[in-house]
Amino acid sequence: MRTKDCISRCLHIVRRLKRGQKASFTDIQRYLNEMSALTGEDYTISIRTFQRDLDAIRELFYIDIRYSRIDGLYSINDEFSDEIQSERLMESLEVFHSLKMMNNLSGIFHFEARPPLGTEHLSRMIFAIKNKRIITLTYNKNWENRFTERTLLPLLLKEFRGRWYVVAKRMDTDAIRTYSLDRVVAFSIQEYQASPPANLENYYYYYSFGIYVKTDPNPQEVVLKFSPDAGRYIKDAVLHHSQKVIEDSAEAFVVKLYLSITFDFVMEILGYGELVEVISPPELRTQVSDRLRKAIEKYK
Repeated sequence: MRTKDCISRCLHIVRRLKRGQKASFTDIQRYLNEMSALTGEDYTISIRTFQRDLDAIRELFYIDIRYSRIDGLYSINDEFSDEIQSERLMESLEVFHSLKMMNNLSGIFHFEARPPLGTEHLSRMIFAIKNKRIITLTYNKNWENRFTERTLLPLLLKEFRGRWYVVAKRMDTDAIRTYSLDRVVAFSIQEYQASPPANLENYYYYYSFGIYVKTDPNPQEVVLKFSPDAGRYIKDAVLHHSQKVIEDSAEAFVVKLYLSITFDFVMEILGYGELVEVISPPELRTQVSDRLRKAIEKYK
């Protein structure tokens, strides 16, 4: 069977077992038969092929599917599976699979106009990070055609708002900086290696919002009061992993966060306009109110 068909079938198997669902092999066969009728493809499999698919799912999506001899059911092993990584891989393959199904997409998809995301650099950047290789990077700062060259040790890749960034240590200053991959013109991987700082992700990004790196995270407790309508959105689109709900009523939706107050975070708050009020800390409340006041002055 073609690789595309195998990937499609694996996607359907994972879909059937998502969200804590369990199923027997007969249940899974029935579901695959339904998908065959719906798509016009042939997803019929034997138990031997199914066992091979489980290995492929583990390799493709980092999802482990286990079998219980007690009840004869298959389920996703949450202890083994990397939920975030597997979800993103699933999303990418779902989009690819959907696009491949259609011959004419006119009038079906409307893609956002945006610059390229720099994803063509991902595989080589991953190689450099895993092998602790120093790179020489040519960078177009702010798309102004002002090219700069940096010698860097790439440390980790970070996604924010649909863009990919590489966090790297400048070899000339030891400073930690963030570079957007869509502004990378080119980079070369050197033979030289260097040791990265320990616990980089936990230290620099555990308390952060966005892409700004703070060498001294200095996290603070932040309390935000949203309107009930905005609160319904914040429940699903969690602002930060530290978010805790302290009030959810018809009058207000109040959350408590513990994070570093960065430029990105202030911009996020300002984006909600009149739908949010900073309760604490006082310094952040003053900073947001000053920016709003200056914005209003521009319209007088």
